[in-house]
Amino acid sequence: MKKVLSAAVVATALLASSVPQFASAAPESNVVTPQLNVAPYKVESLNVGDRTIPAYYFNTEAEAKAFIAKQKRERGALERFEKLNSPSSFWGVNYVFEGYWGNIQHEFAELYLENHSDTVQSFAKEVKRSHTTTAQIGVDSKFHEFFQLKTNLSYAKTYEEVVKFNVTVPGKKKAQLLTWNNTDVYQFSIDGKNKFNVYRPTDSEGSAVYFWNL
Repeated sequence: MKKVLSAAVVATALLASSVPQFASAAPESNVVTPQLNVAPYKVESLNVGDRTIPAYYFNTEAEAKAFIAKQKRERGALERFEKLNSPSSFWGVNYVFEGYWGNIQHEFAELYLENHSDTVQSFAKEVKRSHTTTAQIGVDSKFHEFFQLKTNLSYAKTYEEVVKFNVTVPGKKKAQLLTWNNTDVYQFSIDGKNKFNVYRPTDSEGSAVYFWNL
């Protein structure tokens, strides 16, 4: 399924209002500090096309990065299952369906914008996203059939989306636009052991924007 959305993100006059990675400015230094217990000093809900996204405001990059890392850990917690080293295909394997484990934020992509001037600048950007069903181990057509039998869903699922953002960034500010897929997670095992996850994308993309001072 392909989908095209148009979105406009409007900032306030004084503050800012928001895989593969890509950037509109030079890559930033690695200043992620997950242990730092920080919270944004301001949060807004912004209408962007047919959706509303949150915008978070911070004084420093370290605060913003720590908050983002915390959100990723919490909202993608199911990804913490250990990846298994298993053969690429199975014949005569006794698969067990352990159940539906929930919906997580998955396959993050980041877009950075910098405004080094003293005046407000607007950036028109396009985010292209593509997702397909993946498993933590190699699986074959036999497993695909088993997946459909247990979930009533086809294993093969691809979702593509192009989102156009018009981001207004005040002077001396940096913005990070984060996008993700709201992915369903199903857990299986082999003979009731060796559990592994299947990540099946949905037709739902999420996004948020984070601002801090340059």
